[in-house]
Amino acid sequence: MHKLVIIVFSLILGFITFQIPVISEWIQNSVFWLIVIILLSYTYKNDNSDKKDKNAD
Repeated sequence: MHKLVIIVFSLILGFITFQIPVISEWIQNSVFWLIVIILLSYTYKNDNSDKKDKNAD
């Protein structure tokens, strides 16, 4: 459920970013991929911490 929320949020954020005509195409792509990378690394860190907790038990 947590991952789904992050994925939906990133898609909405990316869609809004692409709807702004003032921003040039390369800035749109940079911002969009930067957000995606941050969110993916965030979920990856959460997955690792979850696995560590399970191993501790």
